[in-house]
Amino acid sequence: MSSSASPFYNDGQKLFKWNWGAFLDPLGFGYAHRAYKTFLLAIPSIIPCVLGGLWAAGIVPALGALASMPLLLVWSIACGAVGERMAWTVGLYEDGVAFRATMDSWNRAGRLRFVLTILILLLVFLCSYLYQGCFLTQAAYVAAFRGSRYPERGEAYVESQLEELLEGEALRFEAEERTIRIGLADVRVSLRRNTPLQSIGIRPLTASWDIPVRDPVSYIRGLRKLSETGETDE
Repeated sequence: MSSSASPFYNDGQKLFKWNWGAFLDPLGFGYAHRAYKTFLLAIPSIIPCVLGGLWAAGIVPALGALASMPLLLVWSIACGAVGERMAWTVGLYEDGVAFRATMDSWNRAGRLRFVLTILILLLVFLCSYLYQGCFLTQAAYVAAFRGSRYPERGEAYVESQLEELLEGEALRFEAEERTIRIGLADVRVSLRRNTPLQSIGIRPLTASWDIPVRDPVSYIRGLRKLSETGETDE
């Protein structure tokens, strides 16, 4: 088999490109093309794993472990940039035409995988955003309703009820800001939770309810809401 001596590559222009397939699957790319030297590029990516373990053991501070996180991408970026060159020097291909066709196939598959990954991540974020929004809305309503039933128990009671409800939440971006107010006529519970993508315009999650104290209509509506969740107003 020929290697870099192929006439296809003797025109002075080496057609080695960025390869999305090698970027997203450096292990598979290196193994498939017997370019085992690409595995050496993974060495820097081991550092964050080691520091993470040391941080969990209390040996190194969290800042050190977090600062090393970008090294996790070194293997992928390096393979995406020089993976084709390393694969070509192995000499598996008869000529540059066959090599370029194979690399283009990896590149197309990598681009498709990259787009699908972004779409899946956006879908996961959207689902978690909607889930948390619905959960906060229901928690604020139920806590305010319970507080309106027993306003004499004060804000501490509403806070405890809210905490109990939020313990059942399976997913949350971060701790929410809480505002509880008990007046003579109503009980107000407001929640606000920031999201990781607020910097690009994604609004924070908010929920707010005003429930009149011992109002019959609110009482009946609240009982129905509690019956749907299998809870009581005690």
